[in-house]
Amino acid sequence: MIDLSQTKKLKADYKAAYEESQDIIKGLVEKINAFENQEKVLSIQDYKNDFQRRLSIHDVEFAAAIRDVMEGFNNAKKVVELFPIK
Repeated sequence: MIDLSQTKKLKADYKAAYEESQDIIKGLVEKINAFENQEKVLSIQDYKNDFQRRLSIHDVEFAAAIRDVMEGFNNAKKVVELFPIK
């Protein structure tokens, strides 16, 4: 059989857990809003790290561009050798 006092207790536990979770959610939302409203002043180290990151990306891109130009030149050289201009 189902014990009515037990089911009432479970309902109360669910309600308490729901209310507790709502309190936790409210607290987290307040923390997020406070963090979003906070202004951060960038330091010289932040600029240095950003510059190094961008430089490393451009280094890879530049190396790829040089490889593409060299391969294009070699392919063009092969075409000219196959069909010489007279």
